[in-house]
Amino acid sequence: MSPDAFDNATHCHDEFHEPPVDYYGGIVYQYPYAGNGSIYFMLLPRLHHWAGPKQGWSSPDSSPGGPAKIDVGLAVSRDGIKFTQVGGRLPFIPVGQTGSWESRMVWALPTPVLMPGGTPDRPEPELWIYYSGGN
Repeated sequence: MSPDAFDNATHCHDEFHEPPVDYYGGIVYQYPYAGNGSIYFMLLPRLHHWAGPKQGWSSPDSSPGGPAKIDVGLAVSRDGIKFTQVGGRLPFIPVGQTGSWESRMVWALPTPVLMPGGTPDRPEPELWIYYSGGN
């Protein structure tokens, strides 16, 4: 996964000359209840660039710029190779409100937990996705 024409069209070029977003560490999970074939989900960490010291990036040992925020997008695939981002590229797991424990970064943990269905309180299977965050 890499920035494409859509990403580049929404980018306001700045002094750092970095891409608008980087994708790192996508977590691919094959959903076992796909019915007539496989469906693969990718929880896609998206590093939105860039913040410098004037924009609130305050780590004294960081480079002149750093990710302004890190959220998680969602992409899907039928073959596990070619993925398409879904949901209008809105965050699947967004950062929290300013000042919250997750206001600058969220990161999905590697393995969703499959909760089986078939009970009155959970008739259908569910995927529980845990994440960490930071401010």
